[in-house]
Amino acid sequence: MPVDEPSWWYAQQSDWRACLLHPIAVTYGALVVRRFTHARPYRTPLPVICVGNFTVGGTGKTPLALLIVRALKG
Repeated sequence: MPVDEPSWWYAQQSDWRACLLHPIAVTYGALVVRRFTHARPYRTPLPVICVGNFTVGGTGKTPLALLIVRALKG
């Protein structure tokens, strides 16, 4: 079932709901920036294999990950 964005989402003039959400969005954005700028990098001693891409669903990431696990198990 597709879900559409609210009708006021892309309105030319700001709706009262958008104005109400704006301070929350600014605060959240500032917290995210602070978190990323103060984050300490972590380097794992274990090897890591990353299976992924920018496509969600249906591109074969899970079967590939299972194939890699089976191959590494021997």
